[in-house]
Amino acid sequence: MFITLGNVADIAITAGQTNRAKGHQGIITFIAERGMPGFRSRELHGKLGMRGTALGELIFENCPVPHKSTA
Repeated sequence: MFITLGNVADIAITAGQTNRAKGHQGIITFIAERGMPGFRSRELHGKLGMRGTALGELIFENCPVPHKSTA
């Protein structure tokens, strides 16, 4: 929520936790592209004092993320 240009960006670099038991080692980053199944965004309206920039919300619902390990 309140992602700068989140409602107009074509690509989002996002972090998410895949395994709570691993603590910080269970956090991964991934790229989500507009048009991926399960990924959408919406514009936020009525932002008191924050009308000078486009803010959006990124929504992930059953969004598959391709796995490629770099380690």
